Amino acid sequence: MDLIDIYLRAIAAQLPKPQSADIVAELREMILSRVEARERELGRPLTEPEIEAELHGVGHPLEVAARYRQGPRQLIGPTLYPYYVFALRAAISLQLAISVIVFIVALLVGQGDVGMALGVAFRSAFDGALVLVGLATIAAMVIEHYRIRLGFLESWRVRNLAVLELVTWDPMRWIDEAVGWATNASPSRASPARPARRAWRRANPLALIAGGVVLTLWWTGGLHFFSGAALREPKLVAVLGAFGSVDWAALKRLLYAPVLSLGLGQIVLGAFIIARPRALRLHALGQLALATLALGSWLVVWLHSPLTEAIDIGSADDLMRRFSEVWRPGGRPIVEALIALMFPIIVLGAFNQFLGLLWRVIEAPQRLTAGEA
Repeated sequence: MDLIDIYLRAIAAQLPKPQSADIVAELREMILSRVEARERELGRPLTEPEIEAELHGVGHPLEVAARYRQGPRQLIGPTLYPYYVFALRAAISLQLAISVIVFIVALLVGQGDVGMALGVAFRSAFDGALVLVGLATIAAMVIEHYRIRLGFLESWRVRNLAVLELVTWDPMRWIDEAVGWATNASPSRASPARPARRAWRRANPLALIAGGVVLTLWWTGGLHFFSGAALREPKLVAVLGAFGSVDWAALKRLLYAPVLSLGLGQIVLGAFIIARPRALRLHALGQLALATLALGSWLVVWLHSPLTEAIDIGSADDLMRRFSEVWRPGGRPIVEALIALMFPIIVLGAFNQFLGLLWRVIEAPQRLTAGEA
């Protein structure tokens, strides 16, 4: 079978049976005319690569078949799309509410076993959300394909629109905010209408001081809200897997100086911003130093610490393997796998923040003027 026959058979497979023969005959005639015209131009028969080039000029079989197919060419059209997005938000909101209930019930049944309850709730949220999203997508596809008219969407009443306020969260806005926070370029921090200097407002000194105080007190033992020793209980070891047997004391010894420096550095930077509120570039340099220290600490934890063996993700293959183990019967505990999957994301976020602050140091003005303060 030559290339033209293979090409036409691929198109015919995508067409309705009653029309496929006529359409294929029309396409064959058009393709042969192109090939003959090219052969007359060259004065010789076309080689196989040259015929394939001509077929590329006609288009991919899926694109060509779509030109002849009747019916909608979109999975979900622009008219139905807003209702589809709202249905997804409502479904996921309902699933999250159910998962909170599942977490509370699992916590009570498990006699306070937080790790087990969290794993059960996460699995419930993930599986339930996949099912609901799949059902909503299939329903939208059927409505779009058969052009089903839904009466309640056409005969709506203003008094009933309050239900739309119940599901107002926007995941893309959250993603934009997270990316903006990581790069210090959130749209909420600067408006395009403002001058460039107004985009580089100083960091909140009180937040830096408060965060530094809490971090320092916790790290030095002044506050107690996490104990690595508590994770060694038999129930938690079964849920957390390798993370339940980590030498937390050795990890704290390794990171004691960097984390303490990070906490004290936040306090010092906050105090400096209060004392010299207009020195934006110095503020940015201080934040860059703290971001560098934080990035270095995360890299040490990930690559050379008592946690390294538990994380055990050194390549994309390792990442996919660990992800598959979450759902494999008898595989690693789900909480262990999820914590390990978080580390590359945390390190990437810290690196993005470092790059954002580095750019801030370069771009920030030396000082704010009196009118901008």
